[in-house]
Amino acid sequence: MRRVIAGVLAVALVLSLAGSAAAYDVLYTRRTAATHEAKTFGLDAYFYYFTADREYDENGNSVDLESGESVGVNTVPVDLYYSFTDRVEVGIIPRLVMPRTELLDDSDEIVTEDAVGVGDTWAYAQWMFKTQPAIAGLLSVKFPTGNDRPDPGERPTGTGQYDIDAAIAVDWPTRSGLFYGIAGYRWRGSTEVTEDSQTYNVTPGDEIHFMLGYTHYLSERMQLRFDADGYFGSDHDVEPARDTVPNSARNGIWINPAFEYVMASGLLLGADFHYPLTGQNIYALWGFGLYVGWSS
Repeated sequence: MRRVIAGVLAVALVLSLAGSAAAYDVLYTRRTAATHEAKTFGLDAYFYYFTADREYDENGNSVDLESGESVGVNTVPVDLYYSFTDRVEVGIIPRLVMPRTELLDDSDEIVTEDAVGVGDTWAYAQWMFKTQPAIAGLLSVKFPTGNDRPDPGERPTGTGQYDIDAAIAVDWPTRSGLFYGIAGYRWRGSTEVTEDSQTYNVTPGDEIHFMLGYTHYLSERMQLRFDADGYFGSDHDVEPARDTVPNSARNGIWINPAFEYVMASGLLLGADFHYPLTGQNIYALWGFGLYVGWSS
């Protein structure tokens, strides 16, 4: 039974990489408590590249993957939002996902498995109920629009499960910048995993997600941003065994320095770098992002 459950969790780990790229689902990325003016429509479009040849094991140790093996994902999320009032905003975050894995076959030859497809989609509503300092609530639902049952030789692009996230965001302006943070609880639904011709319901542990950051205004058009984000999860459940699997929780923390430039037209251009500090039962993904922001 332990071997079967280990296999089930290995499949679930692959799903977590393909479907969410760890913490980088951009639900919290660059998010502040302040909402936009009424009747504002806008978008933030991102391109992220992540790769890893190491992973964090169940004890939180950083270890190498098998020689010649690596994992990664390119993802293109687009955050589309609309403000009904100065304090109420709704949005949806669809994304394109391109996961890849390089594995050694029985002949020690490197075999590449990849995919290109739609990933899971977030929809959210944000309400700023206090303005000085700004404090807002955020309620989000993740829909399993990605493919969690890929063909042989392909990677999944989704997790096959619903998630619900409830969070509080706070802004604290200073003379030369802005401190901001967001923390939330994420309830995670179950997904089916087949191992040894038996179908199991795997329920990933619920998670606490957070993002803390400071933006320093270099000038009216240029700014430096330094974020740290991550999550802390609880152990998985596997049915029909109905076991809580010890040491199966996923945790991770990243630091994300960034530079942003606002053009005369109001278009925002940015670039950031992501580096893992610690984790458990996840790939040690690192990478960079490019993004553009526009609003009416």
